[in-house]
Amino acid sequence: MTVDTPLSNGHTVNAKSTESDGTNGQEPILTPIIAKQVKVQPKEEPTVEKTSLWNYLFFLLILTVLPVYLSKLHYKLPERLEPYDANGNPQPSEQLILGHIESLENIGYRTVGTSEAVKGEEYVLGEVRKIVSRCEEGDVLNCEWWVQQGSGFHSFDILDHEVLKAYNGITNIILKLSAKNPPSYNETAKRPEKDAVLLGAHMDSTLPSPGAADDGMGVGVMLDLARVLVERDRPFDGSVIFMCSPRGTVIAADVFSSGIIMSDTDFVQFEKYLGVSGLDMATVGHSYFYHTKKDSIKYIEPGSAQHFANNMIAILDHLTSPESPLLQVEEFSPPEMVYFSLFDLVFVHWPVDAANNVYTSLAVIAGALSLRQLSKKRWKAFLVALIGTPLGLVGGALSADLLAAVLVLAGKGQLWFRHEHLPLLVYLPAGFIGHFSVQLLLSKLLSPVDRTKLESAHYTCQTLFAITLMMVLQSLKVRSAYLFSFLAALLLVGGLLDEFTRLIGGRNVEGMKIKTTYLIPLIGCTTLAVEAVTTTLDIFTPLAGRMGKDAPAEFIIATISSVSGFIFFPTFIPLFHRAPRSSQRKVVLGVLLFLAGVLTALAGPWYWPYDDMHPKRVGVQYLYNHTSGEHTGHIAFMDRGPTANIVESIHTHFGKNGSEVVNTQLTDYDSDWDTVYPISSFLDTYKFPLEVSREDEQFEWPSIGFYTQEVSWEYATRVLRLRFVFKGLVWPTLAFEASVLRWSFDLPPPIPKMRHHIKVATSVDEHVQDLNLTLRMDVGEKLQIHWTAIDLNQMVPGTASRLGPEMPASKWLTSIDQWAEKEYEGSLEIMMNGVVCGVIEV
Repeated sequence: MTVDTPLSNGHTVNAKSTESDGTNGQEPILTPIIAKQVKVQPKEEPTVEKTSLWNYLFFLLILTVLPVYLSKLHYKLPERLEPYDANGNPQPSEQLILGHIESLENIGYRTVGTSEAVKGEEYVLGEVRKIVSRCEEGDVLNCEWWVQQGSGFHSFDILDHEVLKAYNGITNIILKLSAKNPPSYNETAKRPEKDAVLLGAHMDSTLPSPGAADDGMGVGVMLDLARVLVERDRPFDGSVIFMCSPRGTVIAADVFSSGIIMSDTDFVQFEKYLGVSGLDMATVGHSYFYHTKKDSIKYIEPGSAQHFANNMIAILDHLTSPESPLLQVEEFSPPEMVYFSLFDLVFVHWPVDAANNVYTSLAVIAGALSLRQLSKKRWKAFLVALIGTPLGLVGGALSADLLAAVLVLAGKGQLWFRHEHLPLLVYLPAGFIGHFSVQLLLSKLLSPVDRTKLESAHYTCQTLFAITLMMVLQSLKVRSAYLFSFLAALLLVGGLLDEFTRLIGGRNVEGMKIKTTYLIPLIGCTTLAVEAVTTTLDIFTPLAGRMGKDAPAEFIIATISSVSGFIFFPTFIPLFHRAPRSSQRKVVLGVLLFLAGVLTALAGPWYWPYDDMHPKRVGVQYLYNHTSGEHTGHIAFMDRGPTANIVESIHTHFGKNGSEVVNTQLTDYDSDWDTVYPISSFLDTYKFPLEVSREDEQFEWPSIGFYTQEVSWEYATRVLRLRFVFKGLVWPTLAFEASVLRWSFDLPPPIPKMRHHIKVATSVDEHVQDLNLTLRMDVGEKLQIHWTAIDLNQMVPGTASRLGPEMPASKWLTSIDQWAEKEYEGSLEIMMNGVVCGVIEV
């Protein structure tokens, strides 16, 4: 054999030769051959469980077709019912409910302090009297009714703002139904008259809304439920009290119209001040029209009133039955119950503690399945997956929030506002780009052989992550723990099926059986995602349009949208690790290109994220200052979405020639927008001077009447009794800075000198409000009271056309309304009022 090696120095040697070369008789030197095994690492991971392209196409079909079908189920509403069923029994009827809504809406804008609000009260009182008349024809029920009209003071804090409320001439209409002989009553049992179910709704509407859904529907449902109970003419336990009132007070209208208190509604007032428990119910679908001019009966979706009424009668029937928890001898306390509805087809409930054993069993099964990951050959991949599961979630959320920050800085926020679910197209891909990138980085810590174990390791870790969240929330008695129990159960089903096929099939290759492992969890997770995510975004997407300039609306939407993907589709991460790294990089690139396409479509100058069904909210007011004599125009935005030169356009068309627009930064000491205090602190506001004609200069603007009686002034203490007359004014607000020792409110005042705001609600025929103050003041020191109010005659579209069409603010605001409708094709929802303000020196 002839060998050429580095040791032969380029010479050929015959290894078998034993002959002499004829020169020196010596045998030739044999060159040794050194053989060494070299381990060559493959560039790609070894082959794992085979995955056909058809499997991915099948999963894609599930992810597209199933959500469409489930969404139809989610939004499906019941058929309208007639007032009586086939047997002549009374039942809640959308037909009658809509009749009440239409009657209230036809009255006009029922803002507290207007004659329309009084007419709304008169309509409800008339309907209550009809129900009482029918009730008195039978001898089964007792029917009592009252009309309360009163005054008082009230206080609470909102987002670090102290808000004081005074009201006078505010009307409540109350109807109480009870059985003369309740079913559970006998001679030995305590008569359950003290137990009552209270149903409340408000008869007024807030600016600038006709109040069809809020809260004409609530009033209509209550009146129809009372009709059903009376016409049934059968006894029930306890009492049912129907209370129709104005909105808690005007401050409630301010807060809830802004939406800045996401979890607050009128019901909170009953919880806080009466200590009662209950259910807070409202219609949620398409809340873009909440507190707008389009809160009209023509936009109420067929079946929504029937759905509301069906739920309410079911609750009433349960709470007035012998099985009602209200009838128990023990002191009633709200039960800690877990309850959820799945597409209105399944309703499940159980006590929180009843789930402890089930949750523990799920945790034990998950722990047993994870033992396989602790073997000598798998622990590295398991450790990386254990770290990568929470780290990927954080990375995904951060990448979505990073995109949100870029869009906000570029002035492209709220691109998704036009549809409740559009945020998913923007932030779900951004979240998965971050999540997948974290997985790619962490997988570099492993050898190619160990990477093949990441799929099953991540599947196990996703299961353990859901189990951990479930157990932590359950220990804190957070009822949402059930959601993670469902996700964990679905993952466990897939994991157990994979282990079963591994045992009976003798599989020893890496990877999980794709159909048995992923099919059931994917279908189940998609079902949960549609029900949960659609409900969440149906609330938060429209809400983002009224959360205020400083609220992190873009980041809230980004976080909700991105994290929902990780939470409800935990199998995406192990599926990602099923592919080799080269394919993983292509996946990330593909998602990135998809996101780039979405942003190109939505961020260009050709796209405006608002339309007539999803309008942008704008506040516009004509302000006349009695103290300075100034006429100014004011514009306010409640979000950080694009403005499309709205301010500049209004100023150009309707401002004073040659004047400048000032972007005002409102504080508690600025009273321009105090009619909506404390929401004024969260508005992005602008103002500019107005051209005023000679005729308008002569116009007599309404003002407050003010009287003071100084009771005493001694030892640096001043006692004042003040009287204000708000004739012709709506939603007046008083603001002053003082050190208050005593006042008309029941709660003790804060002693340090500070700014106070008092919101006042008066009826149109009761416009006088008294206020007593004891102040710490030096002799000769004066008290300045800044007041602001809406002119009753110049509310657009509420009263202006009827009471003051030729008044200065009415003309100016109506012109803007007509111009904006033409210019923006209904995509702006403008709240417009003529406002007066001034300063009183005491």
